Amino acid sequence: MSDDEILHQYLTCTMCGFCRPVCPVYRVFENETCTPRAIVGLAYGLLRGELDVAQASATARLSVSCRACEVKCPSGVEILKVIRWLRRSAWRQGIGPEKKRSAVEYLKKGLSINGKQPRVEQQEDVEVVLFTGCCERTEYAVVEEVFKQLGVSYSVVEQLCCGLPLLLEGLEDLLREHQQRALSKLPREKRLVTACPGCAYMLKEAGLEVAWLPRFLSEKLKLHQLKPVDQRVVVHEPCFGLRYLNAGEDLDALLRQIPGLTLVKPEPWCGAMSFCCGAGCGWELRQEGDGPKLIRRERVNQLRGAAEKVVTACPHCYRWLSEEVPVLRIEELVRMALA
Repeated sequence: MSDDEILHQYLTCTMCGFCRPVCPVYRVFENETCTPRAIVGLAYGLLRGELDVAQASATARLSVSCRACEVKCPSGVEILKVIRWLRRSAWRQGIGPEKKRSAVEYLKKGLSINGKQPRVEQQEDVEVVLFTGCCERTEYAVVEEVFKQLGVSYSVVEQLCCGLPLLLEGLEDLLREHQQRALSKLPREKRLVTACPGCAYMLKEAGLEVAWLPRFLSEKLKLHQLKPVDQRVVVHEPCFGLRYLNAGEDLDALLRQIPGLTLVKPEPWCGAMSFCCGAGCGWELRQEGDGPKLIRRERVNQLRGAAEKVVTACPHCYRWLSEEVPVLRIEELVRMALA
């Protein structure tokens, strides 16, 4: 985003405050400087030379990139672009959390954000390629079980970053270089399937044929008779599935296909306004401070009030929420229905 675009975003913002009550960072810190509208003002202050980079970018570095503010904004301010501009400005001054800095250095070397070598299985005669992103393959163990139950042939690509961390930090030049290098390893003629909505979004934006796991499973289950799953669960809808990938209906459709399920949604924090768990697709857990933990506690309190068990369709949401509340992944429910 250019300086002129930042000025445009500032002039577009009416400072109405609609973004404030839906922002998870504001809700846990209750500080006006943490609101999205304040971030727009801080960016303008940096643009005019009235603030230094450290001051202007401090709140932007607390963001969990959930995009709830953009959904609520009546003026159409692209707040996430402003956040990325501020983060990029901070990176240029060498300002940023050490955990994020080390991860970016790994990506520059062609590794995953965890410093691991990508592994690409070369199999020609398969239906789909299972893309685990920076998650360990062990986190996809149930997905592989379900694929076998459904008769889906597949190969696996693991520890290959989709580039989302670079996008969220505003490092567009590095993102282009990374995707040219990393995504060239993927078979273009095969459909990709991933459980991570952030990966699905990035791969789709890169022009690859990709399905988020709920959509793929929903397609496959139409050909199978399912057993009732007698569970009452509250649904945690992942931010990146809803507000980046725009695929909330895919998750709903899959859940409705499973007989016996009693589904609860934590009103009003569901659907388009689903409250973030604080993980930010895993990447924002690398920021400094207790923001993600405080946001998780807020979300857990919302979920516990609706049902004892939570179900989600994002490996990062699952891992983060599981530290405080019992969570099922969507593929676990599918496995029960196919058993």
